[in-house]
Amino acid sequence: MRRAGPAVLAVLVAAAGLVGCSDDAAPQARSEPRPSAETTRPAPTDGVDGGDGVGDPYFPQAGNSGYQVERYDLVMDVRIAGPDRLDATATITLVPTEDLRSFHLDLLGFEVSKVTVDDADATFARDGREMVVTPERQLSEGDTTTVVVTYSGSPGRTGSSSPTGGLIGDGGWVDLGDDWSTVIAEPIGAATWFPSNDHPSDKAIVNVTATVPAGLEAVAGGRLVERTDAADRSTFRWEAAEPMSPYLASLTVGDMQLSEKDGPAGIRILDGVPARRPELLDGALSRFPEMITFFTERFGPYPFRDAGNVIVPGLEPVALETQTRSVHSESILEPALGTLPDEVTAHELTHQWFGDAVGPADWSMIWLNEGFATYGEWLWLEHIGGRTVMESARAAHDGDPDLNVPPAAPGVGQLFGRTVYQRGGMFLVELGRLLGQPTFDQLLTTWVDQHRFGVATTEQFVALAVEMAGPDKGAQVTALADAWLHAERIPELTP
Repeated sequence: MRRAGPAVLAVLVAAAGLVGCSDDAAPQARSEPRPSAETTRPAPTDGVDGGDGVGDPYFPQAGNSGYQVERYDLVMDVRIAGPDRLDATATITLVPTEDLRSFHLDLLGFEVSKVTVDDADATFARDGREMVVTPERQLSEGDTTTVVVTYSGSPGRTGSSSPTGGLIGDGGWVDLGDDWSTVIAEPIGAATWFPSNDHPSDKAIVNVTATVPAGLEAVAGGRLVERTDAADRSTFRWEAAEPMSPYLASLTVGDMQLSEKDGPAGIRILDGVPARRPELLDGALSRFPEMITFFTERFGPYPFRDAGNVIVPGLEPVALETQTRSVHSESILEPALGTLPDEVTAHELTHQWFGDAVGPADWSMIWLNEGFATYGEWLWLEHIGGRTVMESARAAHDGDPDLNVPPAAPGVGQLFGRTVYQRGGMFLVELGRLLGQPTFDQLLTTWVDQHRFGVATTEQFVALAVEMAGPDKGAQVTALADAWLHAERIPELTP
């Protein structure tokens, strides 16, 4: 994610900061569910109650224990005006990881009218963002289970449930006026628009079918597989091919012009821009296919079937790497050029490898997203003849006291502080210098290959770097990581 800070608002170049990571209390990456048991197996009678969190050190109640989600199928009727903006049904396919008497879902606001579990009515209770569901029959570990939640109301933001402040932290569904809405859900805003296991460690397919007033478009992640137009409503069905963390799911509704084209290596690119500004398709987004090719050469194959961008008016200066199709506010366009700052476009695209394909095991490890994305934007600037990677690192390093916070332990109040972005990126620059560029490039591609569509930890990344460095440099890698990721005072860059 990129979020413009005060200086950026003046020059429309930079963005706000990032996060850090800790190896403590990290939830385990999801494992493959067991095959479903025979349907004749009796329901357990001694199950447990699922928990209301997964042990995240920064957001203890984020996510839920006792199950893993395989798929969300969201059907939504979106209205632009009135007290109830959304009528929706969420069909959630999940697999219990233990015998369950009850389980939690994350959902903030809304009126829930009905919950069924495997076609039988279930009871439910609400407490803030927690919804406790008690099925008619206890759930068996390993059995595929279908939960259907019917709900309505007006989606909003996470508000006081998130201590980080600003749109990022007070994120979720954002109504923008003039028939526009979008979703900026990092870190725990998925619950503002659909019931979910709202933690990055539980990845699942997210399919969205949205019905909106005629004349508007609805854009989500994945691929548009069907569109139906009626006299007063249009329905768009989007299907994802790859699992995602809940905060990376998206839905933007507005008066858009859509453009679809073939990209590199068979990737399908779909972009959406305000209908009043169709020139952005050939301006702000014109170099996007070239960027995909460039980063593929550095990071390995683009991880997804689909790609693209959505430009949204009325949104504060921010960009978010929603999976396959990043969301950018129109306000970060360069007024003189009518183009997205290359740093921002490159940053969000890099996230498709680092943050989306490979996610953080918990929110303390977000430097694994943002440090890599910062490094990616520096690579792109060098590629197009701008500052070298080292020049970008030095410009970020010099005279910034906010960088004297360890990226691996920034604290929740610095979840989006500059140290995670800039200092995390500098660590990667220094690691590349130590390993040599060929080995470092191999490290990045191996990292994505090993953890694609899963989550990982700082400890795992450093261990892989030590392994690839070999016995002669392994200890140096460990010392470098300690100094750049864990020490309070920022080290000096190598001359």
